[in-house]
Amino acid sequence: MIYLGFFISVLFYPVIRKIKNRDMPSIWLLIIPVILLAADTIPDILDIYKNSFLTRSITGFIIGFVLPLFLIPGVVNFIYGAQKVFQTKK
Repeated sequence: MIYLGFFISVLFYPVIRKIKNRDMPSIWLLIIPVILLAADTIPDILDIYKNSFLTRSITGFIIGFVLPLFLIPGVVNFIYGAQKVFQTKK
């Protein structure tokens, strides 16, 4: 489900934000899904309760959906930075 969330987020990214947008979203947009994922997996690892396929799927989808919101602006920043370096060397 992580891959499905990632794929859907990449497809809808131009609708949510502009591709040329180089601003990173708030770090809380990443921290909250990580906390949810940890709250689902840690009790399962410690044998407190067993998580289900549904909870694993939901938390995995959320993590996968959030990652491109950080990765795409990072790649855009990298490309702009590389263009500046190569333009100054000419």
